[in-house]
Parts: sequence; C-alpha cells; structure tokens
Amino acid sequence: MRSDAPADAADALPGDVTGRGLFGTGVGDIGTSVSVSAPPGSFAGGVTKDGAPALSVDVADDGRFVSLVRVNLSPGEVNVVDFHFTMAAPGAISPVIVTTPMLNAPGITVDSGVCG
Repeated sequence: MRSDAPADAADALPGDVTGRGLFGTGVGDIGTSVSVSAPPGSFAGGVTKDGAPALSVDVADDGRFVSLVRVNLSPGEVNVVDFHFTMAAPGAISPVIVTTPMLNAPGITVDSGVCG
C-alpha cells in the first residue's frame, strides 16, 4: 500500500478529505483496515507489516479464519502487508480479491510454502 498524497496534505487539502485527525488517523494520513478471509479449514498464521509482526484481529466466521489489520499511511509512505494462513489440505488455491474502488489493482502473491 502506498500514499501518493502530497507532503503538505494536512494543510493543502480540506478537512473533508484529510479526515480532520479523527479516529486515530493523523491529518493528511490515510487510515484503513485490511481484512483477508481464508478458505474453510485453514488456520490463521499471523500478519506482518514491512516484515515485522503486526497486531491483528483474527476471528473464525462460518469455518473461515479472517485476519484484520489497521494500516496508517502518511504522505509518501509505503507499507507491505502480508497475511499468513496454513491450509488444511495440500493443493493450489485461487485467491479472489474484493476491494472498495481503487485507482490501481492490488498485487497478489501466493506462496506455496512447504512445512518440514
């Protein structure tokens, strides 16, 4: 995730755009929550942000683990968020991404890592 907001977004953009610093997001920053739902029978394996463990909320919803992480981006900042799951059975998976409207499509990588 990347913020292309101008460096002076806090001053250059109106409060309706910057959010006025409400809900824990700094004025001019972008604050969003990202959640990933895994296939039934899988297990949550944690979330990393820029390679470091990230605080996440992990819940089971109708047999699927869902992990959610909060991301705050200041102007020009880039964060790489990785969601890790362990699948209950071997085999290929085909991720499906559902997002709110975005300017650019998000990139997806699937690691078919092996244990042992």
